[in-house]
Amino acid sequence: MKYINILKEEVLNMSQGDLNHPMTIKSHDELSILAREVDILRTTINSNYQNESKIKEAHQELITSLSHDLRTPLTTLRGYLDILSLHCYKDEKQMDHYLKGCIEKTEQIKDLSNKTFEYAHVFEQDLLPQLETIQSEQFIYYLQENLEYLELEGFRIEKEIDICSVDLQLDLSMMKRMINNICSNILKYAKKDKPIYLEISIKQGKIKIVFENEKKKDLQKIESNKIGLKSVQKIVETHHGQLFIQDLPETFVLIITLPYN
Repeated sequence: MKYINILKEEVLNMSQGDLNHPMTIKSHDELSILAREVDILRTTINSNYQNESKIKEAHQELITSLSHDLRTPLTTLRGYLDILSLHCYKDEKQMDHYLKGCIEKTEQIKDLSNKTFEYAHVFEQDLLPQLETIQSEQFIYYLQENLEYLELEGFRIEKEIDICSVDLQLDLSMMKRMINNICSNILKYAKKDKPIYLEISIKQGKIKIVFENEKKKDLQKIESNKIGLKSVQKIVETHHGQLFIQDLPETFVLIITLPYN
């Protein structure tokens, strides 16, 4: 009867939501068999609840990630359109440059929307990039194109680029998202009155990219879920690269290394 009362209390605790406490199994009689089966039920229900929670969290993370990744190309597109509508360009060549930028950003937004399902797996372990051969000059050109937008927003960029022409095996769509996330963070957290430092070099069979900026004061007032850095880290890892972060009191340094062989 004491054992029955113990099982009764444990079942009542389960019914009230306590799924972490195991059932008491004392012997090999019928009551212990019953307790063992109820304990299997407990672990199964607990596992299902945890999986459901992970799915909800993944869906929320997906929505936040897409919102974050779309923000930069949309903001850039709006900036280019403002320049064109106000005729703030020197000549027809510069106008064509901004028009080309608008088309490119539109295609990027379209690409992001088409790949919503693929992007749902950004934080999964088995994410595989769609690799293609990209020349280093093409990659650097896209990177500097985004920095040009930062300059239009009032930032000053100091560049130190020392790189020879190499072939990179990259998923260009992922690389674009990575660069967009970095620029979005700079736009949100960096001081405008201090220069953004960019270094690109090749060392020991790897291309090295360094971003350094001074941080705004009162960053506690800026809402942040760190989703941009998580996305950058995952994209770098899928390319067998490494991401190093130095979050100092006044400066923020982001170092990315990617193999090119």
